Amino acid sequence: MEHWSFKSGNYDFVESELKTIISYTQGVVHKVIVETAYLTEEEKKQPYRLL
Repeated sequence: MEHWSFKSGNYDFVESELKTIISYTQGVVHKVIVETAYLTEEEKKQPYRLL
C-alpha cells in the first residue's frame, strides 16, 4: 500500500492501485502489510474498508 497517498487521504488512489495489482495477479493469495507506526487509530481502520 502506498503510504503517502494513504496518509494524505487519497483513498481512491490507494484502492485503485490495490485493485489493479489484484486484477493482474488473479489466482494467487494477496497480502497487504499495513505499517501502523505512523497511523492514527482511525487511519488504522481505513485499509480494511478499502477492499
